Amino acid sequence: MTHIRKSKWIGLGILAVALAACGSNGNPTEEGAIPIVVDDFSVIADGRLNPIESAQLSFNTGGEIGAVLVAEGDSVEKGQPLVRLANREQFEAAVAAAGLERIGAQQALDALYENAGSMAAQAKAELANARDDLDDTERKWRNQQEGQRASSTTVRAAEAELALAKEAMEAAERQGNKFSSDDAEHAQDYKNFAAAVQRYRLALSSLNWYTGYPTEIDQAVIDAEVALAQAREADAERGWEDLKDGPDP
Repeated sequence: MTHIRKSKWIGLGILAVALAACGSNGNPTEEGAIPIVVDDFSVIADGRLNPIESAQLSFNTGGEIGAVLVAEGDSVEKGQPLVRLANREQFEAAVAAAGLERIGAQQALDALYENAGSMAAQAKAELANARDDLDDTERKWRNQQEGQRASSTTVRAAEAELALAKEAMEAAERQGNKFSSDDAEHAQDYKNFAAAVQRYRLALSSLNWYTGYPTEIDQAVIDAEVALAQAREADAERGWEDLKDGPDP
């Protein structure tokens, strides 16, 4: 009995709760509702738009732009003019002048190929002549230096000639102490004395030359001659090097 009463009271309790729930209007309370936020996920930032393909255009000659033949955003085709320079006549004249210059350059190149052999031969001959001139000039320079103007044998011969010339001059002078070119009897003696004096002076000059050295001015002159000959030889060498293998292909 006791068990039956407890079950009865439990059942009544459940029924009361159910009725209380059904008696409610079923509307949820607005307290504690979470608002719904809608976001488009957009981002604002600086940027730069670059084309996939681009080209830089320029003219072959300088000048001022006379006209722009297209507008921004226009579609163009290959070979279509975009910009025109002003002073078209001047530009055409420049093009014509460039064409003439090209023709002249081609003619010069053709002549160079045609005359390559003769030009190389001429350059080789000029080099040989320049080397010969340099050898002669350097030999002259060496011979001008003190102790190099003559061999010892030549110097001794010059000394002997001077001694003989002096003796002959003194003998001619003793032949007649006072000569007069107007005296027919002693005219030949006067000529002999004059010739002896000339011989002595020449012998003395030769010996002085063989045993002497150049003056400061003479040395400067022969130094300059050697430098000039060396420069000519160097120029001829460069000319030969430029032409010996023919024109560059």
